[in-house]
Amino acid sequence: MNQADYARHQGVSRKTITVWKNRGILVFNGKEIDVEKSDENVTQYLKKTKQGNKLKGNNEGNNIDDDLIEKLTESSGVNLTFDEARRMKENYLALLSKVEYETKIGRLLPFSEMLDAVKNEYSRMRTRLISIAPEQGPRLKIMATTCTDQEFVEKLQDIISEVMKELSLDERSERNSN
Repeated sequence: MNQADYARHQGVSRKTITVWKNRGILVFNGKEIDVEKSDENVTQYLKKTKQGNKLKGNNEGNNIDDDLIEKLTESSGVNLTFDEARRMKENYLALLSKVEYETKIGRLLPFSEMLDAVKNEYSRMRTRLISIAPEQGPRLKIMATTCTDQEFVEKLQDIISEVMKELSLDERSERNSN
């Protein structure tokens, strides 16, 4: 059967038949359409429903309760045709591939690894800053009694600057060793 005859057989336009052909739904035997196999594919993939001339996916053969499907589509507000769902799936897969590629080339960091690195760095900084008091406390106590307030503040700033320099040097050396 040719495409025009098959369109009449299905009750659709020739344009629809061309779309089905391009999607691989129709089965050809040479230049003619294999009616029996094509009808099976149309029934399987493009079961017609009376909802604004849109084709809906076929639910026959699924073991999922129809009420459950309806609740899920109502709760998410999504009621897609088979082709819309396929397009959405392909878009999400393309986005996923892009994320995987950008992660692989180092342009995108995995969130959990980045979070762990930040936690470790904050922990290291916190530990070092807390250790300033026991290390420098006795020295600062002596300075507080023997020097002016301005000299004391300068010495305290020198100590903090040394610690910050030490932390930044440690960070660079850790990066270079990795």
